[in-house]
Parts: sequence; structure tokens; C-alpha cells
Amino acid sequence: MLKIKGRYFNLTPLIFPFVFIYLEFLFRICAGAPTTFRVILSVLLISISIGFLMNVICSFFRKRKTNAWIAFGIVEFFTILYLLIFFVHDAFGVYLSLTTIFKGAGGVAKDFMDNVFLLIVHNIHVIILFELPAIGMLILQLKTKRLVYKRGNLITRAVFVIVFIVLGGLAQLTMVVGANSRAKLTSKWDFANCVESFNVITSVQHDLRYTIFGNPHKGSFVVDDETEPNGETEPTEPVEYGYNVMNIDFDKLIDQTDDSTLQAMHRYVKSLQPTKKNKYTGIFKNKNVILISAEAMSLEAIDPVNTPTLYRMLTKGIQIKEAYQPYWEGSTATGEFSNVLGMVPTDAINSYYQLEEENTNCFMTVGNYYLRNNFTSWAYHNHTSDFYDRQYIYPLYGASQFKALHDGLDITVQWPESDYELMEASVGEYVNKQPFFIYYMTVSGHASYEFDYNAIMNQNYDLVQGYDDASSFVKGYKAVHIELDRGMEYLINELEKAGIADDTLIVMCTDHFPYGLQESEAWGTDDDYLIELFDVDEYDKFVRDHTAIIMWSEYFENLEEPVVVDGPVYSVDILPTILNMCGFEYDSRLLPGRDILSDSEPLVMWPDHSWITDKGYYNMSTERFVPREGVTVSDDYVERMHTIVANKLNYCTNWLNYDYFDIVFNNSDDSIVTWTQGDPLVDTSDLVDELLPEDQGEDDEDY
Repeated sequence: MLKIKGRYFNLTPLIFPFVFIYLEFLFRICAGAPTTFRVILSVLLISISIGFLMNVICSFFRKRKTNAWIAFGIVEFFTILYLLIFFVHDAFGVYLSLTTIFKGAGGVAKDFMDNVFLLIVHNIHVIILFELPAIGMLILQLKTKRLVYKRGNLITRAVFVIVFIVLGGLAQLTMVVGANSRAKLTSKWDFANCVESFNVITSVQHDLRYTIFGNPHKGSFVVDDETEPNGETEPTEPVEYGYNVMNIDFDKLIDQTDDSTLQAMHRYVKSLQPTKKNKYTGIFKNKNVILISAEAMSLEAIDPVNTPTLYRMLTKGIQIKEAYQPYWEGSTATGEFSNVLGMVPTDAINSYYQLEEENTNCFMTVGNYYLRNNFTSWAYHNHTSDFYDRQYIYPLYGASQFKALHDGLDITVQWPESDYELMEASVGEYVNKQPFFIYYMTVSGHASYEFDYNAIMNQNYDLVQGYDDASSFVKGYKAVHIELDRGMEYLINELEKAGIADDTLIVMCTDHFPYGLQESEAWGTDDDYLIELFDVDEYDKFVRDHTAIIMWSEYFENLEEPVVVDGPVYSVDILPTILNMCGFEYDSRLLPGRDILSDSEPLVMWPDHSWITDKGYYNMSTERFVPREGVTVSDDYVERMHTIVANKLNYCTNWLNYDYFDIVFNNSDDSIVTWTQGDPLVDTSDLVDELLPEDQGEDDEDY
């Protein structure tokens, strides 16, 4: 209460607006989030608006004490919410939504409790700062009884509600001025982008609403006469090799459904130009493929001295000059998702788990093509099989056998486990079972890169050459990739002994950038060592996510002229490129990526609708297009690319939501798809139950 000229004024209703303003700006300071004029305005308006709504909630009971404790509970709830998002950002370098955080919480709690504990202990001062409002309210209530939340009368509540509506409306207006700003909350919704562009409260509100009710703004397609970048214009001269296309009757599919979104999806795919086959089509037909998702690998992890085998593969295979693995805001699982499925996980980790929950038909993965041809298709991981529910996901990817630590893979139990031991324990099992497709998820490259917390780093640290002036963290990062290099050396040696190194294609891509080098209490880093690793003064998502994609075989090594790919390439391009080289019949219109060996136009896109082409870069955070040096684009180029990117991301969203491949390939009308060669159309979804390791039961204490 405040006494002015003999009159008392209850200032308690101002507590909530103050608390929200305090938490938001403290969060932005601690997390390093941008604070523009638009951000400041939206924070002030939304904080006061939500604050007065909370005042209404705290005025329903007669007892002031009850209302006061409800107010304290609300403040503590929002304090924990801000701290949770801050801690995850501190550990992984990105703002993750609540649904994403809670989906992945089980695995983190099980395998990384030490890191979680360190994160909390080393951020005690931050926790105290966030808790100050709640502590103050507690003192007011327990010691002075001055936390006064009276039962409001109808007029008071009406005033509070009016303030909430008016200021909330003004806040929305400040956030939707401009087409791109409006799109960030609707059709181009991305939690991290919303936090950076506006505020946490708005981001959480939209996340919860879209999680419960869906995002009605996503999923609509713009189909026009413009050419998509994964296809070509109609040929003006005869096509030498033909197209990677299947005879799919989209008109029948459209007639079969009344769902407007699904109809639009069929029309969209039908409108695309397929990619051309080329001289590399079928060069690995009925041969072997090994696909590796390499934990936290980067271009900077590879050099001729410390990792000579990786360097050999990078420089003597298909020479990809510009490669990316966008951070899909879901860590390893979403990186795997893009590598294996050739799709964008548009809802972060939720997309990954949706595969399992809905038993999604992953018809076009390399593993499923091999299974349908009765070839060997196995998967290996040198950590536990239940992390990210891989024992259920990998069969969907097409693995008829999956071995992991404690589940058929005999390797040393440590953290992290050895990539060399992974190869040593597995290669002999399949090298004589040709043709084979093998999928590996490695783990030696995992953070933290500090002594006492990383067995591989401790083992290899003194082997690192040429980095005497590097920090211990960057040198440690180099050290863990020596283990991956040893594993790849063993693998190639065994392929050469078996005489099949030229009949085997090895493809490697990372799962995500090495976030364990960012400044973070979780990984023990006291500075942002990515700056040192990349040798830059500062970096954006394009520098952060630039990586190495390796496509190697002795076949390419023995060519007189190297195969060079100059345009930007990313993980989503891996699947169509492999399918083309293996000569499988597939429809390139059904995949958002491109065969990098075709003459299709390159495109790399991020979940927030940022993108890169051979013409330039568009960053959604800054809403700015930067052309490449010496490149001039037409006036409508950026808008055309926005449309193409939005269509592709919407396709990926609806592909998962509608189980699109199941609709197309397992349709009751056999005339929908005319199969002209090779692979029979069969449903492989039952593999989830049939193909788990025999010793992997519900009662196993490791699950």
C-alpha cells in the first residue's frame, strides 16, 4: 500500500507487469537475445497486458491470503519457464519450445545428468536473479502481510480485462506490422525466431496454441508457373537419360479425398518438374551403401594430419565445395531425420517422435528400398538403443537389424563410446552379405570436450598435431575426431580386403554443428570456442551450420577427372542423390531435396524460412537478402524463392501429418502408381514390431 496525502493506494496490481518486464529483459541479457525497438515495445505491452490478466485470476477468492499465494505460484511458474528456456539455450545454443524440451527431456535426464547438474550449479547467480521477484513476493507475504490481492468487484475486474485486451491488441499490432513480421507468427512460425524477434511470452503462447490446435496458417501451397529449384524447366532439347519420376495418377488421388489440404498437396507435387537422370544414375545399382550420421562432425574437424582418412574421403570422393547441416532445433535426432528421410523436421524433435507415434510410412529411405529388394539393411549405434527411441525409429527407416550398446554390440562401456570399436565390432558381420545398406550413428564426437568428462578426448588428446596454440576445448574437439578417423580407416581397409571398396558408396554427414564448443556451463566452456574453431570474429547460422558432406568410393577416387559440385548442398539432398546413384525407381517430386549430380538448381533452407542458393543468402532473422559477389538477381527473385521455400516446408509438414507416402504407395486403388521396374510395392511398417533385437524386451532394465 502507498500513502499519498492521507489516502492509501494498493500498488499490488503493478507487481505482475513489473515481474514480466523484469523476467523478459533479464532473459534477453543473460541469453544474449537481440533487443530492438520492436522487441522493447512488444515486451512492455505484452507484459502489462498479461500482468493485468493475472490480476484478474488473483482476485477470485474472499481470503486475501489465498489470492496472495496464487499470485506467488504464478510468478514462480513463469520464473521456472524462463529459466528452463534459458538453460536449454545455454546448453544447445538455440531457443527450444516447451514441447520440444519436454519431448527430449527423458533422454537428457538419463544420459546427461552430470551436465544438467553442472549447468544448475554454475548458474546459481542467474537462478537467484530470476528468482528475485518470487523471493520478494514471499517476503512480502510471510513477513509484512503487504501482498494485498483483494477479491475484486465486477468493475475492477472489467477494468483489468479491458487493459488486458487493449494492450494485448496493441502488442499484436506491433508484432504484425510488415508481411515478414506477420509471417513469423503464422505461416513462417518458428519458436526460436519468435523469441528473437518479439518476446518469450508470445512465443510460448503461440507454441502451446499450435501444439494443441495445430497451425492453420501452415500447409497451404502456392502453385504457379514458376519452376521449383529441385526441377528444371521443360526441356528445349532431347533429354539423354530421362527423368527420375514415377507414373503416379495425382488426379485420381485428388478425386479420392475431400480434404482441401491434401488435394492442394497432390496438386503441388503434380506441378513440380522432376529432376533429370544423369551419367551417374545406377552406378551403384545392386551394390553397397553405407550412410553415417557423424556426431558433431564439421569441416574444421578434418585435416590431412590428424584425420587423414576423412581428408582422403573428403578430397578424393565427390568434391562438395559448399555443404550445410541446418540446426533443426532438435539436436541429434532431427539431424538424423534429415540425413535418412530427406525431409525437413519442421516441428523439431516433435517431428521425429511423430514418426514413432503414427508408425509413419518411410517408403523412400534407402533402407526400405534395399529391404523391398531382399537386400541386407542393418543399423548400428555405439550408444544405447533406447536414446531417442531408436529401437522403434530405425525399423521405420528400413533397418531389419539394429545393434547398439548392450544390445548385440560388444564394445567398451564408457562416455562417449569409441567409433573405432563400433566399426571393429560390426564390419565383419555384413561385409560378405552384399549388396548391403548399413546405417551408422556415431557418438565419439559428442561433447563435452574437457578432461575428466570425455574418455575419447583423454585417450587421443596427446595425438593432436599442429594445434599447440589452440584452446584445450578446440584441441579436445580435434582429438575426438581422431577416433572417428580411426574407425573410417578400419572400415575402408576391410572393404579393400574384401575387394568391394569400389562397389561401396560411403556417405557421411553430421547431425548438427558442435554446440559443445559454445559458451555454456553445461559443457564446461567459459567462452564461445566456435569463434576459434571457425576462425571468425562473429558468426551467423550460415557460418555455424556450414559443414562437410562426404560421398566417397574408390570408384570416384579412380576417375581421371574428379566429380565436383560447386553449388550449396545440404543433408536433405543426400537421399535423392543416393537413390539416383543406386538406380532405384523413385519420384524426385516427392522429395524436397535434389540429386546434386543432376543439373537442378541448388537450395538450402532452414526451418525459420532462411535460405541459401547459388545466387545469395536470405536470413529471416534480419529479413535481408545478400547476393553472392558478382551476382545480380531479378526484382522478383527473393519473393519467388520465399514461395518455393514455404511450399517445400509446408510439404514436409503435411508429408508427416498425413502420412503421405502411405496414401500414395499403399493406396487401395492399384492404378494410382504404375510400377515400371524393380521394387515391389510393399508395406514395411510392420517392421517396427517384427525386427527389434531378440533380447530387447519391455522388462529389460535398460529400457
